[in-house]
Amino acid sequence: NLESAEAYALESIHLYDGIEYKYPKCTDEDAFIDYLSNLEMFRISEYYNFLNDENRMNCYFIGNEKAIGVTLTEHSIRLTYLGEKNLEDEMFYLKSDVDWKYLESLLE
Repeated sequence: NLESAEAYALESIHLYDGIEYKYPKCTDEDAFIDYLSNLEMFRISEYYNFLNDENRMNCYFIGNEKAIGVTLTEHSIRLTYLGEKNLEDEMFYLKSDVDWKYLESLLE
């Protein structure tokens, strides 16, 4: 689970479908954050490049003290802690497929 997801507000979303980027607005931020925070995953210690996956979503969350960039692909989720002297990444492998249709239903 993504810890303390409720402490952050969704700032922006960049959605890539394998062809082009879209910049949708979220219509249900609570459901969106709930879905992301409940994905089953396990941490991987090595950096792997999953950016060749067809679908990719970049989200930016703003908190009181820092911001987090989230990169979601078919097989992984990467958290980048922004606003710190040294950017820190955490990479997780997803145990199941992302429900892209559900996520897109929360966007306009």
